[in-house]
Amino acid sequence: MVSVSRPHHKRVRALVECKAVTSDQLAFFKDEIIVVTGSSDPHWWVGYIEGDTSRSGTFPVNYVLKTDMIYTFSPRATTLNNHKGLKFNVAQSDACMKHSPFRSGHR
Repeated sequence: MVSVSRPHHKRVRALVECKAVTSDQLAFFKDEIIVVTGSSDPHWWVGYIEGDTSRSGTFPVNYVLKTDMIYTFSPRATTLNNHKGLKFNVAQSDACMKHSPFRSGHR
């Protein structure tokens, strides 16, 4: 079986809602994940909403959380996994999650 690899793009999380002012800008809601496809400008990046490539465009860098440590959690899983495949024991990371701004109910 032949494996086809896709290029790895940075993923960022929207910190706030952003309304597009022009047709080339990306509009997004708070907490949406954006896949970054271009970052040559220090203030405006290019990307699309994860899972919806039709929603694409430029967006202000200061509206997103610039990190490659965006985690997903499955209630049935015993580990947290980030997109790089690193695994963390939920029991060990629970103390950190209590103070995370991304845990549910924390506002």
